[in-house]
Amino acid sequence: MPTRRGFARFRRVRALARPRPPGAGGRIREALRARRRAGDAARARAGARRVRVGRGPARPRGRAGGAPRPRPIAVAAPRRFPRAEPEPGRGDGGARFWPSRGYPATAAALGRARASGIGRRGARRRRGSAVALARTEGLSYAYPGSAVPALRDVSVDLAPGQVTLVLGRSGSGKSTLLRAFAGLVPHFHGGRFSGRVEVAGLDTRRHHPARLAGTVATLFQDPEDQVVFTRVLNEVAFGLENVGTPPRQIEGRALEALRSVGAEHLAGRLVTELSGGELQRVCLAATLALEPQLLLLDEPTSQLDPEAAKALIELALQLARDRG
Repeated sequence: MPTRRGFARFRRVRALARPRPPGAGGRIREALRARRRAGDAARARAGARRVRVGRGPARPRGRAGGAPRPRPIAVAAPRRFPRAEPEPGRGDGGARFWPSRGYPATAAALGRARASGIGRRGARRRRGSAVALARTEGLSYAYPGSAVPALRDVSVDLAPGQVTLVLGRSGSGKSTLLRAFAGLVPHFHGGRFSGRVEVAGLDTRRHHPARLAGTVATLFQDPEDQVVFTRVLNEVAFGLENVGTPPRQIEGRALEALRSVGAEHLAGRLVTELSGGELQRVCLAATLALEPQLLLLDEPTSQLDPEAAKALIELALQLARDRG
């Protein structure tokens, strides 16, 4: 603002307070609160209308100069998919969604099919025991480049808990038969394969040895070719790690397997310090730690002296009786 000496400075400008009648602020606040309560009640009623279920679709309301506008059906759907798990109400997802009712025509057709034997497994059951743990049917196999088959039309059934001894001259196919049960024939060796091999209901042509690991365990003829680690406990635990055993169970099961073959005192030893009999026991413990349903021993006494061989056979028979 100009003056005779220059411009004057304004430091603060503040509007004067408007006069207000006494009690006006209280009335305004009460009016705002009342309006807020009314809005909350209206929103609550609208939300209740949106989630209400059980009375069917809402009736369409007419519009001026046009057809009534269709409204979507309000359904309170759960967060999980229907039929994901059983729920009360005699139906997965509730009886309101899937009402329970009978189908007399379908029941009658099923009854006639059962009476006539249609669809029964027994009508198409292959020869052999119905409870066989492992079986071969017409198995023939020849190694790559060989004109003479190692196995020709072999059929055998192995029951749970059964101990079977396979005898034959060298080159007669004993090891090949065991490798077929383990799935190594034909997946690992290749060659010409015909017939069928099943282990615990698994067809070895469709399931690789990795899928059979844990169900089948093999103790090979030469234990030195089977050892992977240099320390005994690590060697026994190796198979458990491969089949996905929980880490907290691995050491306990490995020690228990060593104890079952009388080799627990070898847990901290190096495999290079073991004798032939001790190494064979360690490899047997590594197979038993997997708790297999089918245990295959491929000439396990070939590297042992007569006394150690007798002890190993007695141990295997005792384990078969104990574990069934």
